[in-house]
Amino acid sequence: MRLAAAGPEAATDAASHDHGIEGHERGGLCARGVGAGKQTRSKTAKLHGCRTAALKIADLVADHLPDLAASRPVVHVTTVHPLRDPRIAAKAVPSLRAAGFDARLMARHTHSETIRMRVAGGVADVPVVALPRPGSAGGRPSALERVRVQRTVWQKLAALRPALIHLHDPEVLPLGWRVQRRLGARVVYDRHAAYARRPGPAGRALARLERWAFGWLDRTVIAEASYAAALPLGTPHTLVRNHALAPATLPLPKTLPTGETPLRLVYAGTVSEARGLTTMLTALR
Repeated sequence: MRLAAAGPEAATDAASHDHGIEGHERGGLCARGVGAGKQTRSKTAKLHGCRTAALKIADLVADHLPDLAASRPVVHVTTVHPLRDPRIAAKAVPSLRAAGFDARLMARHTHSETIRMRVAGGVADVPVVALPRPGSAGGRPSALERVRVQRTVWQKLAALRPALIHLHDPEVLPLGWRVQRRLGARVVYDRHAAYARRPGPAGRALARLERWAFGWLDRTVIAEASYAAALPLGTPHTLVRNHALAPATLPLPKTLPTGETPLRLVYAGTVSEARGLTTMLTALR
């Protein structure tokens, strides 16, 4: 049995082929449409070769905005994540665009353009609204840069006047509140980290910020089922896991290989103890 390790860059090319986003309280992968745009999503799912169930993010947006005008976009906003983050750029935005929404990605980049992302069944166009790139070492924005960029985020969102924004970083939640009040946009927050578990004042501050936001957000998306425990009772939320979606053309074995046939496990993501490295190594023994 062999283990293939893939870091974040490899995950963009290998794991991010998944067209849609998997998970939700009521379903699995990515073909069934619900609510407005059902016919469009069904055709799209066939086009991209996904197996069964719904395009969760697209369905979520359709539930909130059944009469979404083509002139008002849906904008995914991140001031921290890399441009080609698999969850955002290779899953969420392409899923929305395939379902007929004018979805765009606001992220740090050299200039606004349309980038090409590999998805299940082909390649997807992702329009990018560029934010200033970080000047700190390693390409990750400093705390000061995260604060300074929010003025630019507000200016660009005010110009776009989106129908819905999907936030991926807790520090932009106050800005999301302003967008909701001033621009009339629906606001969805993607919670894919447990900040309350992080040591130090920064983790506690982010956790308090989230608790405040849960009272006014239109929807919270969680990446793991365990994150629901941190949500106040009655908080509207949707489970959207970071699972890979296998194309329909990929044959799935019904039994594990035996004898001389090797079993290959693929580890996609940051190689660390916190991300399950020990579990994967134990499985190899």
